[in-house]
Amino acid sequence: MAKAGSFPQAEGAMMVIAHELGHHYCHHLGASADPRKELAVDRFAGSAMRLSKMSLDAALSAVPILDERPSKSHPGRDDRVKAIIEGWNDPVIGKKC
Repeated sequence: MAKAGSFPQAEGAMMVIAHELGHHYCHHLGASADPRKELAVDRFAGSAMRLSKMSLDAALSAVPILDERPSKSHPGRDDRVKAIIEGWNDPVIGKKC
């Protein structure tokens, strides 16, 4: 759970929006929660940030709000960071849902 006062600034907000747009792009709306889907849209968001000429640090700026531990619906922070970096390093992978 995000800590009070830990919401990201502009670049982090862009990352969160890119992540949510990834759910639309990948047709996840109305689908059951699945950690694999979250990783797919994390890669999408990392790709979107790269294609928007944002730095890797900008793409990772929302990381502090991610849970460290996995849940039934979301992977843990380390796996999500890895997916964001994969998407940023290879933007083509972001389109693979």
